[in-house]
Amino acid sequence: MSEHKIFRCAVYSRKSSEEGLEQDFNSLEAQREAGEAYIRSQAHEGWKLIPDRFDDGGFSGGNMERPALGKLMSMVRDGKVDVIVIYKIDRLTRSLTDFARLAEIFDKHGVSFVSVTQQFNTTTPMGRLMLNVLLSFAQFEREITGERIRDKIAASKKKGMWMGGPTPMGYDVRDRQLVVNETQAAAVRRVFELYLDEGNVPALLERLVRERIKTPVRVSSRGKHTGGLWFTRGHVYKLLSNPLYIGQIAHKGTTHPGQHTAIVNRKVWDAVQASKNTQGERARRRRAATPDALLAGKLFSEAGCPMLPAHTVRAGRRYEYYVEQLGSTGPRPTLEPLAPTTELAHAARNRPNRLRVPAAEIDTAVVAAVKGVLADRSKLAELLGTGEARSLTHASESAARLLASQSDRTFAECLVRVVVTRSSLRLTLSTRPLVQNLGAIEAEGLPDTRDVDVPLTYRKRGVQAKLTIGAPPPNERRRVDATLVTAIARAFDWFERLSTGKVPSIDAIAAEDGFDAGYVSHILPLAFHSPQTVIDILSGGQSSEMTANQLIWKTDVHTAWRSREHHSQ
Repeated sequence: MSEHKIFRCAVYSRKSSEEGLEQDFNSLEAQREAGEAYIRSQAHEGWKLIPDRFDDGGFSGGNMERPALGKLMSMVRDGKVDVIVIYKIDRLTRSLTDFARLAEIFDKHGVSFVSVTQQFNTTTPMGRLMLNVLLSFAQFEREITGERIRDKIAASKKKGMWMGGPTPMGYDVRDRQLVVNETQAAAVRRVFELYLDEGNVPALLERLVRERIKTPVRVSSRGKHTGGLWFTRGHVYKLLSNPLYIGQIAHKGTTHPGQHTAIVNRKVWDAVQASKNTQGERARRRRAATPDALLAGKLFSEAGCPMLPAHTVRAGRRYEYYVEQLGSTGPRPTLEPLAPTTELAHAARNRPNRLRVPAAEIDTAVVAAVKGVLADRSKLAELLGTGEARSLTHASESAARLLASQSDRTFAECLVRVVVTRSSLRLTLSTRPLVQNLGAIEAEGLPDTRDVDVPLTYRKRGVQAKLTIGAPPPNERRRVDATLVTAIARAFDWFERLSTGKVPSIDAIAAEDGFDAGYVSHILPLAFHSPQTVIDILSGGQSSEMTANQLIWKTDVHTAWRSREHHSQ
């Protein structure tokens, strides 16, 4: 007695929208029931239903990234499925390209598939032809449906209807309509007010952090949580430019009166747009004023923020800088993790304190770093990916000629990116232009770019920075800061005069020495710094980042004493 071969059958179902999935008997259940019935009708041929379910609810047929389909294809590759049963071909896919890819996988693993409502045998040429014809019509229907949906959206927006998408801050969605959320609406209005107060987005971001205004927390229909984060530059610009907040619906560059309630006053909106346009024009003028900046578009801070060229004019002299654009990446990250309790203070303290370096300093340092790489035979070999002596010798000779004759801009053009860190310049160099310029033989597998770290002495005072190629020598001569020494000397002198009764009050000192009484009050506490701190200042051994302002305003004298006593033990 011959036995029938067992065919392991899987039923796959799909529904494009999530509407109706909450019902006990929905479209997915109907498709699966039809598939199971068909498998039972073929039981005499050895067909047997496998228990796993493959149901994709809320997924388009034009998208192959579906969880149930992924699970099914994994079982196909593992040889656990012989026949795939579907209600209609377009439940599997509406794309000819995707179907061809699936058919190739099915053939490779000996898997057939059957449509319950469209009888096809995929093992015959005629069956394949009919499938391709059917899929062509399915794809045509999908394109026509897309056009119909786009036309419907355009007509609906002209009537002022909100057509879905991420729920905008300030609103909730009820019955597919936008309803004002008063708590969020107040936050939106506050964002507009703060922008008018501050006049620019970086300062606005700082104020939002100080006032603890974050993006609203949203929970999707699938339970996914989003939002609850600090605003970013892009998010703020999008919010400030969204006509939805004045009761308008935007569509393809035009706006139409909306059916929802506005939450921002029209006068406030117009003032914000005028201010944004003014800021944009100023930025364009700044970019136009520094067209020849050597590292424009290539320089970044350690935090990953771009550093853009800027300039100022004082006493008729032009000073050029590269200024860190903190607003483009959010609060500046630190080298070590922050405790949750310090998050707000850190973000508020660091966001406006943008790194600024003199353009001439950084340009000179970067060009010197590139020249140093080209002049060093071992670094050049690593950069070009070649150890072949003849090619390397030729490259070294070419590099020497370049170093002697080319302008700084030639070397800067070899750079893709420059990152300024506290201890190095991280250069990303484009390798192929260098290979061509140096006449070297291109090594097999040579990457497009190579990173080179160059030691850097980085001294920061306030927002200014001084950069020098190479690590500081261990016996570097200390430099005495005359301003710090003068401040310490005045503090000791004034305290001695007060404590001995030579002067009756701070006001008397101010009058005698010609200073403001407030200044005297701030300088006096410097007399109570630890002896070691005073010795360091007098000998030039203080931190290179220390300024008189930091010493007066930011130093906790009690903490400084304890620190010095601890180190002296």
